[in-house]
Amino acid sequence: GCGSFLGGNAAGKSCAFPFLYNKQMHHTCTSNRESSGHLWCSTTRNYEVDKKWTYCSTPDYDRPFHGKPCVFPFIDKKFKFHTCTNLAEARGKFWCSSTDNYDRDHQWSYCPA
Repeated sequence: GCGSFLGGNAAGKSCAFPFLYNKQMHHTCTSNRESSGHLWCSTTRNYEVDKKWTYCSTPDYDRPFHGKPCVFPFIDKKFKFHTCTNLAEARGKFWCSSTDNYDRDHQWSYCPA
């Protein structure tokens, strides 16, 4: 998955939200310049000028369901889940792990409503 994929010309720097790219302000990581679909972000407020970027390597941002399939059962905090869960999700949205072990991989998607 893209979660552990590091790279970019400012790898290790954190995302600067919101950032200007393609004449739009982005408040989350985006994949729209990457044919591979890897999520990336600008590490400065203005990507157009600075062209500094990094792949997003953590799930610490709010990302919508983006077609990553759920894997059941999956492990979260040592519990085994056989369905989507909204446990410990701040807004009560249902989510699932994209691998069999969320504790290890931290790959996830919101479940389609």
